[in-house]
Amino acid sequence: MNPIQLSVAQLSEINLLLVRDRLKEVPVDLGKAKLFLSQAEEAISELGNIHANQIRFDIAYNSCHSVGEALLAAYGYRTTPGTGQHIAVGEFLLVLLADNAAQKAAIEYDLLRETRNGLHYQAKQIGNAQADHAISTAQALLAAARDILN
Repeated sequence: MNPIQLSVAQLSEINLLLVRDRLKEVPVDLGKAKLFLSQAEEAISELGNIHANQIRFDIAYNSCHSVGEALLAAYGYRTTPGTGQHIAVGEFLLVLLADNAAQKAAIEYDLLRETRNGLHYQAKQIGNAQADHAISTAQALLAAARDILN
């Protein structure tokens, strides 16, 4: 695993996340990154066996989050403890995938997060199209992470 070098603009944006206490610098952990990617890949591969939309959506969202955690670990960052950790993962994805083919998937991650909150905290229902969209977003983020980390 050999992560691509971050641009000056990306480093500047990440520095803002550090200053705002959204992220913290930690040692690069490629082993952890590989594990998170493996978890995401395994979960995505099992989605065809699941028919309940809420479960499919939840697994796809968690896979997106695992991809974000993999990228954080590969570059030596983690979210700071407390509320907003999932938001911080999304902010990092937006920085990392700016001007990338998967930029739309990074934007979609935050929308999925909001939908997930409705599912978990307000018992909202998830339709087939929403679950399918979450799955395609997870697949796009996973593909982008593989490209970035290889």
